[in-house]
Amino acid sequence: MGIGGAAYYDPPALVEWAASFGLWGPLFLTILVALEVVAAPLPGWFLAVGAGYLYGFWGGFTVVWTGAMIGSACAFWLARHFGRTGLESRLPKGLWRIFDRITTENGFWLLLLVRALPYTALDIWSYAAGLGRMSFLTFLIASGLGFIPGTAALVAAGSEAAQWQQFEYLIYLLLAAVVVNDLVRTLRKRCSRHKESS
Repeated sequence: MGIGGAAYYDPPALVEWAASFGLWGPLFLTILVALEVVAAPLPGWFLAVGAGYLYGFWGGFTVVWTGAMIGSACAFWLARHFGRTGLESRLPKGLWRIFDRITTENGFWLLLLVRALPYTALDIWSYAAGLGRMSFLTFLIASGLGFIPGTAALVAAGSEAAQWQQFEYLIYLLLAAVVVNDLVRTLRKRCSRHKESS
């Protein structure tokens, strides 16, 4: 089965494709999670659920956590070595000083907090941390600890779905939840803007 067409856009089909790799499946899924963090070609939450479905809680957790750490480290490195050089001359120095102070003094706790949220875009925060003055070691520790709650929750959902053979229904239910959540947030923003303008 190829990763073209429906397989790319259909989460259950993609997970079935990963399972077809047999013993190489965990490595393939780890690489896929890492690529998702660097380039965000796929929604990472269903990869986490799929890993739990295929390999159980501990196997799925190891795959997703490892892939997320590798991808985040790559995104940090890219931003640190290429991103800041290209953006530094385009933004005011005062803005950079504020950004550097925030990432240096409070970066660990901020990153730890956003990492703990299951639906947070991993790539954005990895690139942002790389643009600041946060050390690579601090970034790794905050990311490694912060990934645990969200990763565990999503992988556990996939592991439970495997017992009931309801993976497709769970994926589409989670997708619906994400869409509803985005709609609620959009409506709240519009309402707040309307109140401010009135």
